[in-house]
Amino acid sequence: MPEDATSTLRQTLKFVLRALGAAGVPGASLAADAVDATADWLDQRRAWDDLHAALQRAETQFRALARQQGWSDLADAILQLPVHNLPAFEAAVRAALAGGDPAPLEKHLRAALAD
Repeated sequence: MPEDATSTLRQTLKFVLRALGAAGVPGASLAADAVDATADWLDQRRAWDDLHAALQRAETQFRALARQQGWSDLADAILQLPVHNLPAFEAAVRAALAGGDPAPLEKHLRAALAD
């Protein structure tokens, strides 16, 4: 569903349920809160899915470029680095790009993976 339609539906449901709650319908306010919480969760899930898809595309492009350079083994090693270890990843890539030589990259990767 397009984002505008989702937002409109969310606001409409909340308005109707809040109005029903104000009219004394039991549980309507609770239902409005549930709709709001569910919509927030869906927004977060959609954002996570978009991020995951972007990372998958970046990984695919990275592998293709690494293979063109003859660095497919090193690309595999780079992609094994933990996501939380971004400084090691950055240092490894910068070392390789600075000299156009995979040897410093391999040294950084071995040290990072040994940790």
